[in-house]
Amino acid sequence: MTIAQGFRRAFGRIWRTPSRLAAASRARSTRRRVGSAGPGIQVAKGVTLVGADHIHLADGVRLMEEAYLWATRTGTIEIGRETYVGSHSWVVANDRISIGANVLIAPFCYIQDTDHGFRDPGRPMAQQPSESTPIVIEDDVWLGAHVVVTRGVTIGHGSVIGAGSVVTRDIPPLTIAGGVPARPIRSRALATSEAPQPGEHRPTAGAPPA
Repeated sequence: MTIAQGFRRAFGRIWRTPSRLAAASRARSTRRRVGSAGPGIQVAKGVTLVGADHIHLADGVRLMEEAYLWATRTGTIEIGRETYVGSHSWVVANDRISIGANVLIAPFCYIQDTDHGFRDPGRPMAQQPSESTPIVIEDDVWLGAHVVVTRGVTIGHGSVIGAGSVVTRDIPPLTIAGGVPARPIRSRALATSEAPQPGEHRPTAGAPPA
């Protein structure tokens, strides 16, 4: 190791130590504030938690920079283990939002279980009662950047939602969906069933079977 490499390694450790201490402090503070939290949560700078006692974070949840979670007095947010909430993403619950395990939420997503009322055209929408319906995002779902999920929606396990989509209806499990509004494009289950299984031999065209 050269002298220059030794200096870089030493100063790198010094530089990283305050950052790690700050991250550990944010995690401890969050565990004290929320309704429940697993031991392995990670909370980046600028994360906002409103109604923290109505928010439940399982082990390994990662909340990235400027993520915003808001549970009203009547709302609950539940996030499963090892789920990643990308930077600047919002999760807003007036009823219940349940996000499963190993979910990937890319930056700038917006998930809200409430709509403004707009049934009466003769009355300002801001003065009309809101409507809330639970949202369920099952395990192993991937939301691309800038996805919007509206009230009453269930996204089935293993599904992928393309960037910029607006999900207004249920998405079946193992489905790739996208668009405004989001619609199924194809099934991941079909792709999986067509793929060779471990130990399985599939001869190429024109070749005799082994």
